[in-house]
Amino acid sequence: WIARVPVSLPLPATHKEGNMSAALAQAVAGCCGSLFSTTCIYPLELIRTRIQATGTGGEKVYDGMLDALLQILKKEGWLALYTGMSTMYFKEALKTFVYIYWYEQLKKLARVRSLLLADRSRAEARAGAAADTKPVGGDVE
Repeated sequence: WIARVPVSLPLPATHKEGNMSAALAQAVAGCCGSLFSTTCIYPLELIRTRIQATGTGGEKVYDGMLDALLQILKKEGWLALYTGMSTMYFKEALKTFVYIYWYEQLKKLARVRSLLLADRSRAEARAGAAADTKPVGGDVE
């Protein structure tokens, strides 16, 4: 029934030919933010994981986050803080891109559908108002 409602919706400027779609632009921006935050947080996650993994054995290797950071930097160098990050980058970028892209697409679809429903409701109201003003039968006194 929605397809029968004649509606022409103006598209936003981001949808003009040659420009990136709004959903794609949002998804790319989200990926960039996600990768930046992953770069900042990953060393802390690595240190936390190492502390947890060494705490189950018996001998305590690290005396907290700062000690773990200093030992890793001294023994392995600063690049060790980013070991295994390529997998995390791929996971975060893919997850963020898919989530934001489809969120924006579904939001746009819901907005178009609500506009179509609103136009249909207005058309039905106009039809109802027109029907109320026409006489139905003969003169009733």
